[in-house]
Amino acid sequence: MNPKYIFGPVPSRRLGNSLGINPIPLKTCNYSCVYCQLGKTSDLKNEIKEYFPLNEIEAELVNFFQNVKNLPDYITIVGEGEPLLYSKLGELIAFIKETFLPPVALITNGSLLYIKEVRDSVSNVDVILPTVDTVIPETFKKINRPYRDLSLEKILEGLLLTKASFKGEFWAEVMLVKGLNDSEKEIIALSEYFKKLKPDRIFINIPVRPPADSWVESPDISAFHIVEKYIPEAEFINFSAAGIIDPEAYDSLEELIISVSRRHPISLQLLKNSVNESDEKIEKAIKKLESEEKIKLLKHGNKTFIRGLSERTKLLNR
Repeated sequence: MNPKYIFGPVPSRRLGNSLGINPIPLKTCNYSCVYCQLGKTSDLKNEIKEYFPLNEIEAELVNFFQNVKNLPDYITIVGEGEPLLYSKLGELIAFIKETFLPPVALITNGSLLYIKEVRDSVSNVDVILPTVDTVIPETFKKINRPYRDLSLEKILEGLLLTKASFKGEFWAEVMLVKGLNDSEKEIIALSEYFKKLKPDRIFINIPVRPPADSWVESPDISAFHIVEKYIPEAEFINFSAAGIIDPEAYDSLEELIISVSRRHPISLQLLKNSVNESDEKIEKAIKKLESEEKIKLLKHGNKTFIRGLSERTKLLNR
């Protein structure tokens, strides 16, 4: 099958067994977050357009569901860049809701939800998961490194407007980075904003996969104690997801590695757990793809991760 626009299903810490949809080219985003698991942003832009043909994404989804036995827990629009930049997002969501059984989730930085048309386009998803790393403008510039025209004040207001009218589940996520947004001042400010936002769930994350910038580190344990004090309802997801990647949609081991690792960097152990192949065959495939510069191996903590590369990101990720 070897899909171009969908990937997985992959194990998710929040969404169980998740089939990912990618409507945006690799590293096309209006943020360049220091912690991004996909590497450095190569195309920092804020242009809303139909990056990939909607009919091709829809056809690929139909083909997937016609050929797999096990339904995913969620169909998740997440992509290789920021999905709110996709002009046909509302139509894509409507098609999925009308055609398939699993609920739809949207993982987003939330940056464009201050625009009414964008809010309207995502109003039909079952779960929206926006990132809220900080409410302090100086920190926002350091950690998310946004496109020049983006205003944190507008972004935060857009999240409030979305939550006020949204019928589904609204789950906020904070990525804590040591020395940037892990102080008591930062977390108190976040807690005050969350009292206004009233998300249904709050997830506290740390960089469990290799970040875009090598200096990025996870916070000390003291930061977790501060979160527990000021945001007691928060859920910590500072662990790897349990489960396996479903190999059913891929014609070869190499295609699985390339397709999934470009959108969702995978640990070597997860790959070995997911495919019914010998370690020797897996390592041979990895060496081949690495020599062809289609993937890059990265060490993070005590694990080896595979990150897929495109032509545009090869130099940035070296």
